[in-house]
Amino acid sequence: MVAITSIVLTLLVPQGFVAQTKTILPEAITYAVANSFNNTANLVHVVIETSLGTSNNSLDFLDALDNLLGDDNWSFRLQIDVNNKNIRPASDHNLWFINSYEAFRRLFPLIENYHRDSQLFLIIVLKCAKAVQGHLFVMQKIFSDLLRLMIANVNILIKDGSKGVSFYTFYPFQEFACRSAKPFKMYTFHQNSFHNNNVLLFPTKTNNLYKCSLRLKTRNNNILNLKKIEVFGLEAFITTELASKMNFTYDIINAYDKEHFLPNENSSGPHPSVGISIFLVSISF
Repeated sequence: MVAITSIVLTLLVPQGFVAQTKTILPEAITYAVANSFNNTANLVHVVIETSLGTSNNSLDFLDALDNLLGDDNWSFRLQIDVNNKNIRPASDHNLWFINSYEAFRRLFPLIENYHRDSQLFLIIVLKCAKAVQGHLFVMQKIFSDLLRLMIANVNILIKDGSKGVSFYTFYPFQEFACRSAKPFKMYTFHQNSFHNNNVLLFPTKTNNLYKCSLRLKTRNNNILNLKKIEVFGLEAFITTELASKMNFTYDIINAYDKEHFLPNENSSGPHPSVGISIFLVSISF
């Protein structure tokens, strides 16, 4: 059995509420966790957050959790929180079960205050509207919020009718669509497997930035000067090489100009470190 660090339950679950029959959703979630987190995570933070009056919609969530607990091949520990109002960030690897955008927003502080010393990986299991179109609307709102925090390692799983379970993500950099939060369907899990054998649930999204403009922050605007097409120092050389290889442009801004950043400094990535002289240059989108 997988090791459990802690379980916080503030939702009363009737006896027999967890379904005994395995469904396609629990199988897809177990596959996703095995593909993404096993042998890479020490701790996976599992969170179930549901809107009031919709506890019946949590059936698949609890069934999926039961499926995960029943597997003895995991390399990580689990911390489980169910509708816990005092929840705190616990891991870089997260599995969320939500049934509405409002439920997502209640969990938003967990990632809004996340310290960016390492990458955050997030799998969201979404079960809200009956129609796929309703899910697409909610997913775009979720992806927009994540994009604002520069979090791109995210997958959303939804039941896609009789087709199985669909995996969605978003690509912030696309041709003619910079900073896009549009849901993109990657894979469909059906009959215990993916239609595509080359499954990569957290693909690299920065190989080609399609000339999108990034923000380059420096304490000295003379380090880089695109208008004069001059290079000053190693920092400028590395930046121009990166821009060429990754296909992006950039705007130079002053390190002390607060206009370009969110009130929460953690949400602006490495930029605050430039202002206090830890780094000379930082880049963000």
